[in-house]
Amino acid sequence: MIWESLRGHQEQVEMFRRSLARGRLSSAYLFSGSAGIGKKLFARMLAQSLFCKQFPETALDACGECSNCLQMQAGTYPDFFSIERKTGKKFLTIDLFIGTDESRGHDGLCYQIALKPMSGDRRVAMIDDVELMNAESANSLLKTLEEPPEGAIIILISSNPQALLPTILSRCQQVFFSPLASTDIVELLIKQEVVTDRQEAEQIAATCEGSLTAAAKWVDPALCQLRETLHQHLAQGNKMQNVTVAKELVTLLDEMSDGAQEQRQNGRRLIQFAVEFYHQSARASSGLSSSINSSASQRFLQSLTLPLSEKLETIAELADRATLSDQQLERSMPIPLCLEALCADLAR
Repeated sequence: MIWESLRGHQEQVEMFRRSLARGRLSSAYLFSGSAGIGKKLFARMLAQSLFCKQFPETALDACGECSNCLQMQAGTYPDFFSIERKTGKKFLTIDLFIGTDESRGHDGLCYQIALKPMSGDRRVAMIDDVELMNAESANSLLKTLEEPPEGAIIILISSNPQALLPTILSRCQQVFFSPLASTDIVELLIKQEVVTDRQEAEQIAATCEGSLTAAAKWVDPALCQLRETLHQHLAQGNKMQNVTVAKELVTLLDEMSDGAQEQRQNGRRLIQFAVEFYHQSARASSGLSSSINSSASQRFLQSLTLPLSEKLETIAELADRATLSDQQLERSMPIPLCLEALCADLAR
């Protein structure tokens, strides 16, 4: 019943059902995949299914009405607890794992998970953004993973598992989560009232790479302005004033970003807008529906006086060039230099 509301990830549901049927539930799992695709929601649903009174554990389902389910939904179930980075902190600090100086060794995740269950037969803990542990936190967690309490389950959630210690990775069963389908993103955006217009939801879903978190950011007015500005410039094709455009885009990124990290994130979103523009222009050129500004797309296509096959090849090359810039920004290339080179190549 509970899984009917989940968008995507049905393969993972069946995997856990098979594990339960065989009596092979692991003591530690690492849920990995892009941010904003439902890993944390899945972990909570999994825990609720294990705790539900109305279904046997092997059924891996939850009624949503028993006292255990209601407590899980309210965040008060005594055998489930989660930790995440504190506001203003850069890392998952040591006190989250073994308590503060005053309660050291008598509080925190490593202490709580070892206690006897208060209501059911097991305890479940969830660690969000686990890659943000500092060295002390990682070592404390490792000790618990090496000697897991009987019946306990620890779920680690990460969008960057490569940042974890190999010794932690080796003690977890890894479960990979794929990005959400565009149709799922559209329905979730409308259901959560992020947008009310289906066409707008479809346009956002085409750019967010299966992440609901990323999709929600596309409605930000500053990002919308950035996207529209870029598309209008790209519509000029090889007549685009690349030096002027690059400077304008850098200025917009400076104005809308709070700090270097957010500026780089917005820079990568800018590049994604460019890739989106070319992908959707290729669709329009082939007679398929396009989710971007139709006038900008048509002006760009009109600037390409080439046979269809050569036109599509050119558009693909431009999209690949934009993708290269995304990789360069990911590797910490200076944003102004990256955009200057990109605009110069796109205007050729």
